Amino acid sequence: MKLKLEDKLKIITMYEVGDSISSISKKFKVCESVVNRINRQYREHGIESFKTKGKNMVRGSKK
Repeated sequence: MKLKLEDKLKIITMYEVGDSISSISKKFKVCESVVNRINRQYREHGIESFKTKGKNMVRGSKK
């Protein structure tokens, strides 16, 4: 199941208020590694990283 932007933002918010990774993963029916990846991506690249499409995009590239 592909998570929508809205779901990813909810995951980030739940994590920031102290919900456990385990409880978040159960609520969204995803692996704990997915929750960890979303939170790491948010910490490292910010909210804008979720708004871009495509796996093979080069970050920070301006053309």
